[in-house]
Amino acid sequence: MNAAHTFARRHAVSLLADLGQYDCVLIVTDHSTYDYPRIVRDAPLVVDTRNATKGIDSPKIVSC
Repeated sequence: MNAAHTFARRHAVSLLADLGQYDCVLIVTDHSTYDYPRIVRDAPLVVDTRNATKGIDSPKIVSC
């Protein structure tokens, strides 16, 4: 299976969705209007590539 085919199955979801139903939330853009504390609270794992969760202390956050 090539990378393009694998990636095609991924999609964005509304932040109003129940984030707990997903394995991981990936933050690739830092927007001031997002409720990052709620995202961290509701998601089982957060991978933050933009340091958007700076100041939020949680073992669920992976910064890279």
